Amino acid sequence: MKKENSTKNGVIDNTIKKSNTKKKPKMSEQITELKEQINRLSKEVLHYKEYEKKLMEVSSANDSIKRREKDIQSREKFASVRVIRDILVPLERIKQVLKMTETASNEVKHWATGFTMVMNQFNQALVSHGVEEITAKVGDEFNHDIHEAVEKVENKDFQTNQITQIISNGYKMYDRVIQHVLVKVAK
Repeated sequence: MKKENSTKNGVIDNTIKKSNTKKKPKMSEQITELKEQINRLSKEVLHYKEYEKKLMEVSSANDSIKRREKDIQSREKFASVRVIRDILVPLERIKQVLKMTETASNEVKHWATGFTMVMNQFNQALVSHGVEEITAKVGDEFNHDIHEAVEKVENKDFQTNQITQIISNGYKMYDRVIQHVLVKVAK
């Protein structure tokens, strides 16, 4: 058994001797090799930095394109707002006049029926372009997002900030208010 151990130890000792006999590189060679590695790695870092810069430029360009597309879509969607606002004012006046004809003669009521039919066609055209009437009722709480107070009045029948009278209807286009509901509000 001792021979086997000594043989094993001899093999181990020979392995250690062989590894010790290999030439160790000199310090100057190691420094040169490390400098070469540093140079190579520095070039790789520069390459990746340039690549990252190009990716950032592409990303920025894509973001810019998306913003422009969104702006164009928004402009197209709301391009007709000014024209629609101009149409809404006389339509509201016609509605007010038609309400007054309810107590008029039969002849006037027949005329009013014709005007109501034309007004309904205008309303259908507006709806087809995303325009909706904002519903408001007397007694509703005043909401500055959809209402515009033309006057504050003393009225004991209403609480403060309740709508006492609706002057004209409001409208929104694709969830954006384009004309506020004109109202009188209790003090």
